[in-house]
Amino acid sequence: MSRLANRIAIVTGAGQGIGRGIARRFAAEGATVVIADRDPVTAERTRAEIAAAGGQVWAITTDVADKAQVDAMVAATADRYGRIDILVNNAAIALLYEPFFEISEESWRRMIDVNLSGAFWCSQAAARHMATRKQGWIVNIGSVNSFHPEAQVAHYAASKGGIVL
Repeated sequence: MSRLANRIAIVTGAGQGIGRGIARRFAAEGATVVIADRDPVTAERTRAEIAAAGGQVWAITTDVADKAQVDAMVAATADRYGRIDILVNNAAIALLYEPFFEISEESWRRMIDVNLSGAFWCSQAAARHMATRKQGWIVNIGSVNSFHPEAQVAHYAASKGGIVL
């Protein structure tokens, strides 16, 4: 029996990278995986790979920085599958190397909006559904930069540190 059989798992940022790997592994372990990614092309590629391997999967275009899109994605998942068992907050903007004194307001806000607020919006929306069943798991993907920030990534370290604490 698979470890995640009959589980409904949302993985944000699952179109590529770590999120893609998580989604593929969850599906291999028996979970039905919802790929929530802002890029419909990469989301569809990951969905097709999982489906071709026999996994249960659905992709929905979602920008986690947009609370309305997150709420719609979570509601659509709950409507489609009847529940949400697992949320993996993986979606993030990669390191944008900028000297501390040169980080623009736009760059700061986008980093915080995606990496920190996105995880919060997804957790809040999914937890509402999990709370009704008194069961669920939320996994936040952090970074070593949360504890040991590198020079020129203050905004990334702050955004990832916020989800670890």
